[in-house]
Amino acid sequence: MRIRSYILAGFLSIVSFGASLAEPPAYLGITLGETRDKAQATLEERFPEAPDPAVFEDEKTTMIIYKNLDATYQKLTLHFHPNGKLSGMNVTMPLEKEELLLELLPVYGTPTKPTKRGYVWKLEGNYQINATVFEKGSITLKLMDRKAYEKWGRPWLDSEESD
Repeated sequence: MRIRSYILAGFLSIVSFGASLAEPPAYLGITLGETRDKAQATLEERFPEAPDPAVFEDEKTTMIIYKNLDATYQKLTLHFHPNGKLSGMNVTMPLEKEELLLELLPVYGTPTKPTKRGYVWKLEGNYQINATVFEKGSITLKLMDRKAYEKWGRPWLDSEESD
């Protein structure tokens, strides 16, 4: 229980710093908006023994899924916009919903909206964090840029703003 609190405290310090300045949230050294190469290099450095990820690509998005990075991180999914920039990240950990809520309350206050299976915090800069229970004893944190397409442009448009 104490180890989980330390891990989560590290996560919160990273996320809360970015959120308070309306900067993209970050986790495990990866920041929303980073390129695919940079995000994957960071993960490979942090988890050198992790199995190779599964990669799913289509015209709209690329999804990279890492499973069983270690005892704490059961699953990590990276979502990349067609321009190659990270627009979302899901992290599944063995925590109870109440554990995570108690850790997030001091940093973010009352959730913007409770849901049937968790909580939602809407942050400055169109960023959002969701905490959702999909199965008992496990919770998924989702960090996302809600307006990734508007922020970085459309893949069919070539513009300097897409960089």
